Amino acid sequence: MWNWRRRPERRLRRMPVSDLWHDWGGNATAVYSALDTVPVQSSGSRLALGGGVTVALNNRLDLYLSGTYQFAVGSTDGGKRNGITGRAGVRYVW
Repeated sequence: MWNWRRRPERRLRRMPVSDLWHDWGGNATAVYSALDTVPVQSSGSRLALGGGVTVALNNRLDLYLSGTYQFAVGSTDGGKRNGITGRAGVRYVW
C-alpha cells in the first residue's frame, strides 16, 4: 500500500487485470419483434487487458476507477470482437 500525500488514511491501490476467454461454439438465434432474427455465433478466444486504482480516503470511503480492452486471439466465428469496459464509483462502508 502506498501512502498518498503522506496521510495514512489515504491509500492508493493499483490492480492489473488480464483474462483469457474462450467460447466453446454455442449456437443461438436472437429474435426481434418476431420478424428479424440474428444468428449468434460464439466460437473463439479473446484476451482482456486492463487495470484499475482505488483510493481509500478514510476507513469507510473509497473511490475506484478501472478499465479493460478486449480483443480477439486467433480466428473467431462471427467476425472481429473487440471491446472496452470502464467502471468508476464510490464505495462507502457503514
